[in-house]
Amino acid sequence: KQKLFGRLLKRRPWLVNILMPKLIPINLNDIIQVREQLKGVLSQSNAHDYHTIFVFEGVMIYLDEGIPSGLLKTISSVLKDCGADNATLCFADRLENIPGGDFDAGIKELG
Repeated sequence: KQKLFGRLLKRRPWLVNILMPKLIPINLNDIIQVREQLKGVLSQSNAHDYHTIFVFEGVMIYLDEGIPSGLLKTISSVLKDCGADNATLCFADRLENIPGGDFDAGIKELG
C-alpha cells in the first residue's frame, strides 16, 4: 500500500503537501502489541483536535478465536483512556459474533 501512495503522489503531485495516512503493520492476534501501538499513535498527536479513523485490515477468519471481540474492547478502552472520543474504528471484515452482519447482534456485541 505504501507503493500505491508513492504512485499516487507521482501521478498527482499537487497532493504532496497533504498528510497521507500512516500505515502500521501489526499482528492483530497480539492484543497487547495493538494496545501499545495505539497508545503510541495517540500520544504523538493531539487527538482532541481532529477526527481520527483507524482502519484494521485483517481477515478475521485468520485471527485466533475470541481475538476480534477482544480487539474491539481493547481499542475502545484505549481510545477512551487517551481521550480520543473523536475517533472511528473500521474493521474491514465481519466480526465472529455477528452472523450475516445482523444489525441488532452488532449493537449487542459492541454495546
